Amino acid sequence: MPNNFGGCKLPACGDGIVNDDEEECDDGNNTDYDGCNSVCKIEAGYDCTNDLGKMSVCKTICGDSLITGFNLGGYEQCDAGDKQGIF
Repeated sequence: MPNNFGGCKLPACGDGIVNDDEEECDDGNNTDYDGCNSVCKIEAGYDCTNDLGKMSVCKTICGDSLITGFNLGGYEQCDAGDKQGIF
């Protein structure tokens, strides 16, 4: 069912606009494992902008011991947690 009403597009998760308090993020798609999941919630290991009326930008959190985004062509290939730079 389309989300149009009288030519106006109703707000929806995945439309690329953070609409209300229900959406923690909205990156313009309904894809999981990219920082903002299919129900517009921020995923573990990511930090996303959530300014009302704007598209979210999600980035991995370096140093949190979570390897995120690697299966999507690579954000983090490793994450040593609080031991960054110590070998």
